[in-house]
Amino acid sequence: MKNILTLIITLTLLGPQSCIAQKKVILNPKQVKMVIDTLGKNLISYYVFPDKALKIDEYIKTQYKKGTYKNITDPQELADKLYADIKLVHFDPHMGVSYNPDFEKQHAKEKNAPQKSTDSIAELNRLKETNFNFKKMEILSGNVGYLQFNQFVADIKNAKPILAAAFTFLSNTKALIIDLRYNGGGDIDMVSQIESYFFKQKTHMNDVVNRLGNDTTLLYADPKKADGLTLSMPVYILTSKRTFSGAEDFSYAMQSVKRATIVGDTTGGGAHPVNTFSITNGLVAFIPFARSLNPYTHTDWEGTGVIPDIAVPSTNALEKALETIYTNQLKSAKNNDEKKAIEWQLHRLNVYHYLKIDAKTLEQYTGTYNSGGLNFYVKNGALYCKNKQGKNYTFELVPISSSVFTWGENTELEAEFIKDTNGNFISIHILGPNGILATMNRDN
Repeated sequence: MKNILTLIITLTLLGPQSCIAQKKVILNPKQVKMVIDTLGKNLISYYVFPDKALKIDEYIKTQYKKGTYKNITDPQELADKLYADIKLVHFDPHMGVSYNPDFEKQHAKEKNAPQKSTDSIAELNRLKETNFNFKKMEILSGNVGYLQFNQFVADIKNAKPILAAAFTFLSNTKALIIDLRYNGGGDIDMVSQIESYFFKQKTHMNDVVNRLGNDTTLLYADPKKADGLTLSMPVYILTSKRTFSGAEDFSYAMQSVKRATIVGDTTGGGAHPVNTFSITNGLVAFIPFARSLNPYTHTDWEGTGVIPDIAVPSTNALEKALETIYTNQLKSAKNNDEKKAIEWQLHRLNVYHYLKIDAKTLEQYTGTYNSGGLNFYVKNGALYCKNKQGKNYTFELVPISSSVFTWGENTELEAEFIKDTNGNFISIHILGPNGILATMNRDN
């Protein structure tokens, strides 16, 4: 079952493609009949939707009896016609028919080639060079964890120490963001391995129905796989249109059991892996042979993609996830200091999204504060502060919101203008990551 959800889409899957033959091949009626019969048998035996396979087979054979293919002697023309007829019955973007006279020869060569131990060593070295595709790990402001990895690699044994170290490092965060915007998929066993860190109880996550092997694999998140490390914080998964296959499996499953919130773009929509089958006389068929079947939704993300809970362009997904996290934390803040610290995090997201406040509105902030130590004034449509106690150091205050501004050149600090019950500004709070650092009253 390794890599069963890694959908390998070659150019041939985008439509029938021509292969250049050394000499012109002409099919006779017997060969055409053989191609049609073999195609039907393979569809009925292996296509993920048996009922659709039967309808396709019935339609193609009816067309054959009507003489639709009688005058076709060129193999590529036959492939094109069969592909067109399949789409009339049932459109599957991953299914196709093409002419590839070298397929059987190449397939036999690969099948009989001895497996070299150097291949596995080279693959392990490649994975090590890419750190098993774990790209970034950090603690963001507000004790929010961030992890980016771009593939669910198949080598769990060697990747697990990296994975365990990453999750251990992030285990004390208040929320965790997993960035899958550049993740194209991978191995379903690794998907299950990573899911296992987020559940205290064994949890049914996905099934894979495989017609090639005529079996169904039930996939569980199992805390035993996580060696005692359980992450219970809220999880946010970032997605893009490039998020595909195994990365969609992880996102879809975590979403379906309400263990994660998906933020970003709708994903690529690849849940059906494809295999190439010879249908004789140099023609090949591309047939999706397996599919995911979620135990809760009773469907998968094929063709539709994983629909995000919070839909935003993928380029804005991280910022939106942080905004959601901080907003939720603000609702449960226990005291004013904690509330101010969380508001500071929200303001940070707007630091580079400068607001435009007209000069007339800015005038309401002007005046002296802290016994004349600070003088606020408007110049060229912007608010400035002259710090008389700091050798007349002067700086611009850039608005983050209607009453919150950046404070000096230190973007870690903010100035919040506070009103009284009559709507007059009477003081300033200097805010930092841990809340209110100082309060300065306005002079009368």
